[in-house]
Amino acid sequence: MELGDERLNLRRVKLAAHPVRQQIRMVRVRLGQGKGEVQVTCIEAREIGTPRGQKPVCSRLLTNRGAHALDAASELIGWCSVR
Repeated sequence: MELGDERLNLRRVKLAAHPVRQQIRMVRVRLGQGKGEVQVTCIEAREIGTPRGQKPVCSRLLTNRGAHALDAASELIGWCSVR
């Protein structure tokens, strides 16, 4: 499920030398069977509009928390970027 595009505010992280836009996608899957089954969410954030000559950053997050909207996925990505 494609959730959309977002401008990432990296001022709090202080890593980016340029504004960052990212495309966010999410899929919720079940792993295992029976009592060992667990639901997980995979969130992919891919940088778009990368400066010329630079390789886009693509991050994947696997979590037990759900994220069915862009703001929820962005919040989870934000938590990972500050830890």
